[in-house]
Amino acid sequence: MTIATQILDDPFASDVLNAVGWTPTAAQSDLFNNMTRFTLLAGGERFGKSHVGAMYGGVKVMEYMLQTIGAGGDPGGDELWLVAADYARTKAEFDYMTQFFSALGLLKFASSSVDPGRIEVTTGIKGGQPFFVRTKTANDHRTLAMTAPIGIVVCEASQIDYESYLACQRRVAEKRGFLFLEGTFESSLGWYASLWKEWQPEHIWSTQDSRSWSMASHLNTAIYPDGENDSEILRLKALMTEDHFNERHMGVPAPPHGLVHPGFSIPTHVQHVEWVPGEDVYLAIDPGISAATQSAYAIIASHIVDGQIRVFDEIYKQEMYEEDILRDILMRKPWFKDIKFAVIDRAGNQRAGAHPPSVEVWRKIAGISPMFRPKTIEIPAGIRRFDSFLAIDSIKRIPGIVIDSGVQGLLSELGGAENPFTKLTQVYSWNLSQAGDRVGDRPRDRFNHAVKALVYLMVHQFGFATAGTARRKIKVSTRKHRRSRIAV
Repeated sequence: MTIATQILDDPFASDVLNAVGWTPTAAQSDLFNNMTRFTLLAGGERFGKSHVGAMYGGVKVMEYMLQTIGAGGDPGGDELWLVAADYARTKAEFDYMTQFFSALGLLKFASSSVDPGRIEVTTGIKGGQPFFVRTKTANDHRTLAMTAPIGIVVCEASQIDYESYLACQRRVAEKRGFLFLEGTFESSLGWYASLWKEWQPEHIWSTQDSRSWSMASHLNTAIYPDGENDSEILRLKALMTEDHFNERHMGVPAPPHGLVHPGFSIPTHVQHVEWVPGEDVYLAIDPGISAATQSAYAIIASHIVDGQIRVFDEIYKQEMYEEDILRDILMRKPWFKDIKFAVIDRAGNQRAGAHPPSVEVWRKIAGISPMFRPKTIEIPAGIRRFDSFLAIDSIKRIPGIVIDSGVQGLLSELGGAENPFTKLTQVYSWNLSQAGDRVGDRPRDRFNHAVKALVYLMVHQFGFATAGTARRKIKVSTRKHRRSRIAV
């Protein structure tokens, strides 16, 4: 007897869930009735995300097995993965999936430990291999390699890093598998919140194969019997800010308000960007040095390829002497020898008290003469220039700038990460009124040093953006250069 005869003839999710004795809520049923290839479930605390994720993965396994057998194939040996920041965070999903296959009478074996864990599922094919469910840890990317699963359930997805998420995407590509991400918002910064936004149905970049969901804590009536009017929910709501309550209990991100560059998106602009030895390196510098004013000394390192700025590294420091930054950090970078030139804020040519101008320090210590524009770049013009690089090229379908996920200082200013010094949400933003309206035409001059540095590079290399004009392409030499010694 094959597995196909053990489940109803038409194995929709509801059929399988009924067979295992699990009745989803109305909100959960909506998710299962709209199963997509890429799904993100942002749930409030104690909503039951682990249970939903396990059931979702189980239904997908059954769907795959039945389709494969129906087409004359053998699903034996294929795999589903449970991935988390560490093995311990896969345990709830692992236990629920064990119960799932046991209820269907298909459980052949389940390990007692999830470090790592393995479930073997009978396919019904005589003499065939079982189907496997395996636990993986995102802390070791080597575990996210070698084989290609038919799908991945990412447990507490907000706690893994962006590189791990991309590794999961690569793993499901071979077999056109599915990806189910579930977790609670730890904050509204980072890739998880950004992805939730882009997978909303109304988003401009939304596709039919991706969908994000929010399910509130109070939907778990086993814990909160009175739902949204439960006394404990009302008490917590009174204790928290609206943003925090939305994050932790409503499953809805509360991104920073008043972002200067709202067009920035982690899924679009954050990639794995590597230094290419021998290729020209372009430095952008903003020499902020005062921790008291929350300044940062920002050095952004990038390649420029076919008009696209590819940021692969940064130096982002507070409370360090400029000389130490250059001598102890910059000159020890493996890409130091490939620097073609550097561009700096015009203030870098000015003396700060007894401290010599930055361009003199750079020339003396690093042997590099940073270039600067003799005129100040007006703030509105700088914002337009930066936004032009965030835009998607209509022909190439790529943005004008991509940033490596490790460039945390720059990402924090754009709203893509916590401030690396304070671990708080501190972004380049407009002044806002109590009603949330923008005040004035100049943003707050804070948390913007890396962004400003890049504006200097953009304007220097590409000129200013004009109305209706995208970034202007220039021909960038690919010849190997030693350090620039252009005089200022």
